[in-house]
Amino acid sequence: MTGRRRAAVVAAVVIVHVAIGYAVVFEGDPDPVALPARPDPGDAGVRAGPAGTTCVEVAPIEVPLAGAASPAKAEISGLAWHGDDAILLPQYPRRHADEGGVVFAIGRDALRAWLDDRSGGPIEPRHLAFDSGGLERTIDGFEGFEALAFDGDHVFVLVESNSLDGPRGHVFEGRIDAATGIAIDPDSGRLLQSQQRIANTAYEALVAFDDHVLALYELNGSENEGAFGLMVPRGHDGKGEVRTWATPLQFRLTDATAADGAGRFWVTNVYWPGDGRPRQPCSLFDAHGIGASHRDATGVERLVEAELHGGQLRPTGRPPVLLRLSGGETRNWEGLLRLGERGFLIVTDEHPRTILAFVEAR
Repeated sequence: MTGRRRAAVVAAVVIVHVAIGYAVVFEGDPDPVALPARPDPGDAGVRAGPAGTTCVEVAPIEVPLAGAASPAKAEISGLAWHGDDAILLPQYPRRHADEGGVVFAIGRDALRAWLDDRSGGPIEPRHLAFDSGGLERTIDGFEGFEALAFDGDHVFVLVESNSLDGPRGHVFEGRIDAATGIAIDPDSGRLLQSQQRIANTAYEALVAFDDHVLALYELNGSENEGAFGLMVPRGHDGKGEVRTWATPLQFRLTDATAADGAGRFWVTNVYWPGDGRPRQPCSLFDAHGIGASHRDATGVERLVEAELHGGQLRPTGRPPVLLRLSGGETRNWEGLLRLGERGFLIVTDEHPRTILAFVEAR
């Protein structure tokens, strides 16, 4: 969801809405993530929480981009691994091609080479054709693509729209071919009704669990006390099983990594002041502390580990990875990947500009 659109909905009216639903998928880096260790309590800029744990801030390292993926108008809205390619999904793929549309791809080796040196020139992602099947014209109130995920060469995309019934998510399936790109089947769509009638908020992230896929809603805290995720079998044509958030997750959830064997995954969790909604108190800050750049800031930028446990979604209790704020301006992170034991790859949408960054595991 873009900064421009969010700034336009500052006066959004919140109306209680009863939701129905169905779902979507993810394939991530097969390598495990080295989870952040607890920092030394003497680290500068760290406040200890009541439980004696601490939360250290990590400065994102920008990976410079060149080409069509680099300007703010690219509006990158999702990240996912397909084999050894990191796929960057623009919110509006048709902006970047005379006909049809494109997504962007960066090879794993190119990312590793840049990270090993950190002084090389910008990376120019390859273009892959993206055939949406005309969804931009056929979905009422179409507002772009929000996430994509892969199961082998099978691809899933999440579309957001806005209608008289409120914001909605739509899931479509398709195929990816190294030679011809991505083709979406326009007849495969399923509707995932919004849980709240808050403008420009719907489903934002996808996680794969064996033969099921999990769709995660954007608001899972005090603004949506009945928040739930939806687990649905691949190809299912009906409602999915409802799994509630056992512990609320405050602020916006905007993307997720693949899950590990224990059902754990990481999410981008941000509060961008341009949303126009007040910043709510947060139990994770109470438990784990706040780094120096966040203490007096309005915005929040962090990665949070969550899990599917006993039929419920919840944060795992591990301290979040707090991203060091820069110059008092909050970045609207919209995409997240794991980079094996090295850490994470994250990307913003248009606010404040397109930023692809590496977050080192501590």
